Amino acid sequence: MLNMLGISAGIAVAAYGEARFDAFGVMLQLVTITAEATRLVLIQILLTGATPPPAPAPAQADRDVEMGLLGGESSASRPVMKPQPGS
Repeated sequence: MLNMLGISAGIAVAAYGEARFDAFGVMLQLVTITAEATRLVLIQILLTGATPPPAPAPAQADRDVEMGLLGGESSASRPVMKPQPGS
């Protein structure tokens, strides 16, 4: 019976809050839901042992930056063109 009173009190508080809409409260709820979703995603990543993609080697990254500054393309991003048979 005591737990029924607790549930009834919670419902009464929730109903009272519904009658007085506050945009700031809605914004806080959206922020907390976003934070909770982010926390759950990060916990899932930690539990499954997912690893981020490997970082490029420093020499390759430097060459890519230099080529980008000069307006060229990286050797890694440019496909190798093979001649078509019969052309």
